[in-house]
Amino acid sequence: MSATILNEKFIRFSEETKRAEVIAEIYTDTSDELPEKNGLDDRILHQGSVAYVISENRLAVMDSNGNWNYSGT
Repeated sequence: MSATILNEKFIRFSEETKRAEVIAEIYTDTSDELPEKNGLDDRILHQGSVAYVISENRLAVMDSNGNWNYSGT
């Protein structure tokens, strides 16, 4: 399974990339499935996006560099 978007907040449409820029709440089965900042076909993820990694029972938050950081680490 890849990342599934549960909810998102639209920020703006990028004329440069022709994609929506969003803060998203997503879930994945494993951390290997976490999308990169530009890893979704039609969206760009922004800092503050949150991912629930189900099999690891972990929460990850995207920072301003596009990296996923786990809560409490």
